Amino acid sequence: MFKNMKLATKIISGFIVLALIAGVIGVVGIIRIKQIDEADTMLYQRVVVPLAQLADMSINFQRVRVNSRDLVNASKEERANFEKRIADLRKQITDQSIKFEKTIITDEGRKLFEEFKSSQETYGVQLDKIIALAKQNKVDEANEVLKGAAAKASRVEQTILEKLTESKTKQGKEISDDNTKIANAATYTMIAFTIMGILFAIALGLFLARMISKIISTLLSETKNLTDAAIGGKLATRADANKINFEFRGIAVGVNETLDAVIGPLNVAAEYVDRISKGDIPPKISDSYNGDFNEIKNNLNQCIDAVNMLVGDAGLLSKAAVEGKLATRADASKHQGDFRKIVQGVDDCLDAVIGPLNVAA
Repeated sequence: MFKNMKLATKIISGFIVLALIAGVIGVVGIIRIKQIDEADTMLYQRVVVPLAQLADMSINFQRVRVNSRDLVNASKEERANFEKRIADLRKQITDQSIKFEKTIITDEGRKLFEEFKSSQETYGVQLDKIIALAKQNKVDEANEVLKGAAAKASRVEQTILEKLTESKTKQGKEISDDNTKIANAATYTMIAFTIMGILFAIALGLFLARMISKIISTLLSETKNLTDAAIGGKLATRADANKINFEFRGIAVGVNETLDAVIGPLNVAAEYVDRISKGDIPPKISDSYNGDFNEIKNNLNQCIDAVNMLVGDAGLLSKAAVEGKLATRADASKHQGDFRKIVQGVDDCLDAVIGPLNVAA
């Protein structure tokens, strides 16, 4: 099918394929870039922001511990400020934990977060005890809770916060590695398609160059055969149009038809000249020719007329002589050039011979 396509169609088809390859490279690149962008967005939303939230929660948690310690040892007037500060910090931790919970995407993270909420409740109960004892001025009992159950609960909550941070960091590393894989895959894919495009372009260029070279070479070869044949006088030689590409076959056919148009009349003229030279006077040419060929035809017909007239007058004089009509002469004025000289010479010869015969008679 491709072989029977026109050269222009082949070239256009090749460039279309190259354009498609370039388009595929562009589409793959866009898709991969979008994937990387989405992965980076997820990395930011699911890891970077949650890590910042965890950092705020950890900081506020430590501030709660400090304020709870200061509350126990503060004066009665200062305890209300510490209590309010602790309540505000716990609320901030709760608000941040609600936002953080929405970013969890792994089972491990959900499990740790449930443990965090449980530890937060446990530590909150101990904080409430400390605040209640402090309000009752039971400082020793409050310190006992602070250094005992509250300290233990705070360490559990702090440990879980550290685990959540480690989990998010690990998750961020995994997402980062996945992003690297996506970027590498996009790079390899685009490199592969680019190499394919380059190789196809080179192959297409070589194929078209070879095909065009073959077409031109065949055309030149057939043209040279015609030229050599014409120089050698082989006027019957023609180009083999079937050897030439179908798009350029018309050139060979046109040259062949041109030779036929030229050589046909020349062959007729050669045949007539040959016959006339051998005394075989052919009939006048009745075929139709155009332009200069028609002039050749007219000249040959005129030559036939002239020879026929010369032969006719010679036959007239011969017949008259046999019949004894010695006064008969050919009309030299009907002839032209050397033919007139011949006829006039024959007439003069007869006058010179028959004149004395008439005197003698």
